[in-house]
Amino acid sequence: MKTYEDKHSKKYLRLLDNAFRKQNIECGQEQDMYINKYATYQTTKMKAAASDNSFYAFWLEDDLLGLCFFENNYLDTIAVAPAFEGKGYGSKMMEACIFDRWFVKNDTDIYLHTYIQNRRAQRLYLKHGFEVQGFYAENTYLGTQF
Repeated sequence: MKTYEDKHSKKYLRLLDNAFRKQNIECGQEQDMYINKYATYQTTKMKAAASDNSFYAFWLEDDLLGLCFFENNYLDTIAVAPAFEGKGYGSKMMEACIFDRWFVKNDTDIYLHTYIQNRRAQRLYLKHGFEVQGFYAENTYLGTQF
């Protein structure tokens, strides 16, 4: 487990695009939005998390397995590279992040959210003791020229 490094920022963004590709397709969202449209915004969020010791990158030798980061006690993002999905790495990452938040940083509560379409993530969260607190829908609107 390592912290944020500027030299890997493009790898982090590509991982996010690849990890969330299926979900973004199901939700009708733009592809490669982290590396293209939101690179500056997302990089700023990751750097802020790193400055608070709340960014975790997981590597297997030179391969980026996944990453997670928090904003205070909110688990903003957890993502596993598609090549490593279904092999237990998401669980190991979740356990490491939870351990650090509860036992090192003394957070008493951790919260997160996910899309209803993301069943794999929901199973991971439930497996690690999270409880569903509610269901919300978000509508996105685009203004067009009339």
